[in-house]
This record gives sequence, C-alpha cells and structure tokens, in this order.
Amino acid sequence: MFILKIFGVMIILSLITATGYYYYNAYSKNYCETQDNTETPKNIIQNVIWQFEVFQSIGKPDKAIPCISETLLETGFLDEQFSNFSLVFVDFQEMIKQDENTFIVKVSEKRQYFQSGISGGSYIYKWAPVWITLKKIDNRWLITDYREINNNY
Repeated sequence: MFILKIFGVMIILSLITATGYYYYNAYSKNYCETQDNTETPKNIIQNVIWQFEVFQSIGKPDKAIPCISETLLETGFLDEQFSNFSLVFVDFQEMIKQDENTFIVKVSEKRQYFQSGISGGSYIYKWAPVWITLKKIDNRWLITDYREINNNY
C-alpha cells in the first residue's frame, strides 16, 4: 500500500513538472525574437517553425507575430490561421534551399477539429500537409508564406 502511495505521488509530481515545463516554454521564451545566429540555418528554421506551431497549437496568435513577416501579417494570416483547429503533432518532412536566404519546408500537421453533434460533439483528427516558406529578413528567419498542399479534409 505504501508503494502505491509513493508511485501515485511520483506520477502527480511528473505531471506537474511536465505541465510547468510546457507552459514555461510556450509562454516565456520566444525563439523567433531571440534567434541564435551561431546555429546552422537548418536548426534555426526548424526552431522558428516549431515555435510558430507551438503558438498555433495553444491558440496564441499574438505570440506568433515575431515569427511572421510583415507582408504575411498584412494579409490577415493570423486571423484565419488560428480560428478553427488546434495542432496535435507536427512532422518535418522536407527542407528545400532556394538560395542563401530562402528555404521552403514541408511539414505535416495533425489537426484536431471539434465536430458538434446531438450528444455534445466529438473531436476528429486530420493530417494536413503544409509548405512553409522562410526568408532571412533583417538577420532573422521569418515565415513569409504558409500554404496547405490540399484541402481534402
């Protein structure tokens, strides 16, 4: 019985620690604002995309602004992007270098949608392949384009 109590306490402490770590990383640091230019462009780009996807998954468009170029922001991108789903998983699939200052990255996003119904509704999950273009602007890598490959979901 004593071992079960200790095991239960360990599980609770682990969950509290994991939750704290997640919120600390999601809310306090923003890699898009403090890019480490000593890293390789590939690592920086993956970190920028990952940071953007984290803010997208927790529904914080205001935190994602430092990850996005002014031209993309002017299109109202954030208003439509953060509206109808949450992200569950992101898989980096391909990275294409166009030139020294431009990369196109293919990612696959596992999205969670709420589908209302008679009994209250349910959540459905769909994979969405996306092309994300990043350019180096003023010594920072920023998302300049975000395109879903297909809308068959």
